[in-house]
Amino acid sequence: MTIAKYYRNSSLYPAIIAIAITFIFSLIENKDYKSEWLTAEAVIEMNFITSVIYTLILSVSCLPILLVKSKVISENKILTILCWFLLPVACIATTFTHEIIFKLTHNEKFGKDFLYVILLNLPFIIGLLWTYLNYQKYIYTKAN
Repeated sequence: MTIAKYYRNSSLYPAIIAIAITFIFSLIENKDYKSEWLTAEAVIEMNFITSVIYTLILSVSCLPILLVKSKVISENKILTILCWFLLPVACIATTFTHEIIFKLTHNEKFGKDFLYVILLNLPFIIGLLWTYLNYQKYIYTKAN
């Protein structure tokens, strides 16, 4: 498998899955939304746009995976791990840290909005781990 396919499997497919899951979650969660300013449709649309923008940011942060094509990086396991995980995990960790600190600062419960953040990030975490393990298995079988 080429590095571009690993990138696709660790970024594009998780983005599509995350957008679909959060859209369905938003539809279920906000179907009876009532507010002075927004309608239920507007809230669902905002959630959809937010998830698209967030998944684009995470997909761009996965681009260093393509650097593994370089012989210098592919021969060094630490550089390979850094290219694969550093930026996406930093983005995900920043998001989770912000959410946790916000909840603790304002004495709010970890509810459905935190579940929304988990649903946005979980496909990327699984995708990155799965593709990295497949890449390592490919490298191991290629070496032997």
